[in-house]
Amino acid sequence: MDKPRHQLSVIVPVFNRQDTILGCLDSIAGQTLPVSEVILVDDGSTDASVAVIEKWIAAQSSQTSYLLINQQNQGKSAALNAGVVAANNEWIAFNDSDDFWVPHKLEVQFKLLEQERETLVCVSDSHFINHPNLTCTNFQIRGFDKILTKQGRLKDTFQVLAKDPNGIFMQTLIAHRSCIEQVFPLDPSLRVAQDIDLIFRLSLTSDFSFILEPLVEIDRTPTRAEGLTNQYDMKSLYRLRTKKRILEQWLKIPDNKLKMIHPLIRHNLANIQNNIAANLAENGDLRQAMYINWQVLKNHRTIKNLVRCVLPSFKKI
Repeated sequence: MDKPRHQLSVIVPVFNRQDTILGCLDSIAGQTLPVSEVILVDDGSTDASVAVIEKWIAAQSSQTSYLLINQQNQGKSAALNAGVVAANNEWIAFNDSDDFWVPHKLEVQFKLLEQERETLVCVSDSHFINHPNLTCTNFQIRGFDKILTKQGRLKDTFQVLAKDPNGIFMQTLIAHRSCIEQVFPLDPSLRVAQDIDLIFRLSLTSDFSFILEPLVEIDRTPTRAEGLTNQYDMKSLYRLRTKKRILEQWLKIPDNKLKMIHPLIRHNLANIQNNIAANLAENGDLRQAMYINWQVLKNHRTIKNLVRCVLPSFKKI
């Protein structure tokens, strides 16, 4: 590779984050391994985010270059697409405008990438801040701490992600441009869950190197302002249907190695469909809920799914 591995572009999508964006930017600027470029894409903020960012950039004196792109509100996927198009470096990372990197994040990740040169993507654990009930790390919640007994390469990462697509935050990853270009542009119609789709598709381009240490602080302030993806409740019908569409698209990816994990994807798809049916039933649409449950049963025959067909007004079993 022509450039050193620390030649990195960081992409930060922004929407109405005037209260948190400075902490995000400070955490990037404060890295022990400085970045080459930071690209902020404001997706039509209606608060003072743009003015806050412009003032912060004007005060910087480092060799890091900063670019602020302003666009009409199109969603996080479109903002990420714009950032990747503008990126000039061989390595790309992402952060959300309300999350924070620990100071040695990049240094630790690039050190591991030098050791595991067959991997072109590196991710880490993360922990949650500003929420009293979230005391475990993300890997602990997902059970990844039991799978990843030591730091390093995880062969066939895509198999783990097929079982639990929610296990990695994109704020933790560094990826080589050759991998990024295989999965971008993201589908701009994905207003939520685009990180799940991005990370799984990345796992088809390279095995991941994993760092067990939490290197990112994920803000979970219960009263925080509206952002790019939290307009929709985690259990909303819109979010569930979006995840369903993502999983259905994974089954259509023309990659022979995916055939072995189709049962895992279908299992997750059945769970999502069951949650959709439960949502519909709770809102009184029993006919549509029963229809979906019967569709699930055809593809995933289990006792639980049979019970769901017989008792469509169930809550999650």
